[in-house]
Amino acid sequence: MVGPRAEGAPASAACVFQRGRDGWGAARAAPWVPVDFLNQAPSLPATRAAGWLFNPPTVEYRGGVFLADRFDASTVDTWFAQHPGETARVEAVVNRRA
Repeated sequence: MVGPRAEGAPASAACVFQRGRDGWGAARAAPWVPVDFLNQAPSLPATRAAGWLFNPPTVEYRGGVFLADRFDASTVDTWFAQHPGETARVEAVVNRRA
């Protein structure tokens, strides 16, 4: 478990996870945090999954960065035509996960 933090210190990822998990209710709360999995024996599938999750493949196009699995140049061009000069807005729309 994660102990108290110093006043003014930012919350660690484990603390944030635990606070969010507390809302699940006692019956659904698990006694672990994601950090518990860092000491597992190395395995290629787990490493690949973590890589995909935390560093997904991207494509740089017209000054923006887009997730490779969602990238289509004609779609991006359409969004840039509707929102010229708003690269961040186009990135947000194209990279949005439903």
